[in-house]
Amino acid sequence: MADEPSAKKCTGCKRDLPIAAFARDRNRRDGLQVRCRECVAEYSAARYRQRQEALGKSVREKVDVPAGHKLCRTC
Repeated sequence: MADEPSAKKCTGCKRDLPIAAFARDRNRRDGLQVRCRECVAEYSAARYRQRQEALGKSVREKVDVPAGHKLCRTC
């Protein structure tokens, strides 16, 4: 435990990232997931879209809203 690495390589984006960028996974030897939180979020969003489309449902794409503003879908 004393010589724990301070960084880990993500298998999704292939970047060396700090340990804080990875979620916990008790089943792994180092106790962390193999993909960083960003890659997991992208993968999860893509899979959600695929599952919803397979069910025949539509999914709205995420819209970037400037800081300090709110999104109004009616106007």
